[in-house]
Amino acid sequence: MAVMRLFGDKIVSRFSSKMVVVTGSIIAFAGYSCILFAPWMSVTLLGFVLIGIGASNIVPVFFSAAGSMKEVSSSSAVSIMSTIGYAGQLAGPALLGLLAQQFTLPIALFVTGSMLLAAGFSYLMSEDKKRG
Repeated sequence: MAVMRLFGDKIVSRFSSKMVVVTGSIIAFAGYSCILFAPWMSVTLLGFVLIGIGASNIVPVFFSAAGSMKEVSSSSAVSIMSTIGYAGQLAGPALLGLLAQQFTLPIALFVTGSMLLAAGFSYLMSEDKKRG
């Protein structure tokens, strides 16, 4: 993830932010799938690499999009995004543990991967809505 963040600006400038978010969410979901369904440790470790590669530039693109909103001031938009991010960092592990306790850990991780995939496609839909 750290390596991909270093090259994030070049990746976003070469491809569109829409492409980076959607492709990244698909790659991260594929990583979660490797973790959940692969019977070999090496494929499981590859899954964690895929999650890092896929998820690395999604949040920076979201912050950039929030900062460039015309309806809201950039300072307000970025502070709202930061608040949502911190709330996710605080509540996410507890919700993941609750899901794992009520169901199983693989189901909890599948829900996490699915939510990441949904975030990518919701960004795609919001970008399409802006254009027309």
